[in-house]
Amino acid sequence: MLAGLFFIIFRLLELCFLIPVLGMLSSIVHGYVSNNELAPSFVLVLFIVVVIASVWALFSAMCYPITKHHGYFIALMDLLIFGGLIGGVVVLAVVNHLDCSNPDLRNTAYLESGPFLYHFGGFCNLLRACFALGILLIILFFFTTVSSCYISHHSNDTNVFCSSSHYGYTTIIDSTTEDPTTTAVRLSRREGTTDLQTEAPPDRETAVEAGTLKVAGIVMVVATTGGVTHRTGRVE
Repeated sequence: MLAGLFFIIFRLLELCFLIPVLGMLSSIVHGYVSNNELAPSFVLVLFIVVVIASVWALFSAMCYPITKHHGYFIALMDLLIFGGLIGGVVVLAVVNHLDCSNPDLRNTAYLESGPFLYHFGGFCNLLRACFALGILLIILFFFTTVSSCYISHHSNDTNVFCSSSHYGYTTIIDSTTEDPTTTAVRLSRREGTTDLQTEAPPDRETAVEAGTLKVAGIVMVVATTGGVTHRTGRVE
């Protein structure tokens, strides 16, 4: 299926871009932790979202044969990560117009650079790279959300359900058709074997006529039985 192929491709691309973002943000957070300082919010928000997104992307890619049957759940998770990435990128936008070689001393990123104050150029470049890759990840997670919804919709359309009928037959109707009466397959059980036969089901008018005749027959039987009972009682 084409949608499944696109989903796998986009998921692998997400992993390829999540890994470097995770590595750069981890080095930044490690620098703050080593200096006994709390990392600023514009780093922590995107870092937390990227950690969750990396675990989810790896799990959904490895378990795709199972997760493809739960496309709407995958789409919901991707949509949540999509929103989290947007929030992380918006918070990290403080470095968007920052000159790394000649920073503005009033900029939030410079004021909260902490242990990277004397190496602000490298710190600023790392944040800018994370900002750019975060925008790319937003686009990729949007595509995986759409493809997951399409996979789930297509999977539901290809479901098959069974319904039993008379005379030892079982009718299997494919739900891919909009009108279930247009396709039917009968399984006949004869002498311990199962023979698969395809039959064209009757149209609606024939079914209505057959049902009308059956109801009329039942009414006639009931009326006849009642008449016989009434006559029998009269004779006695």
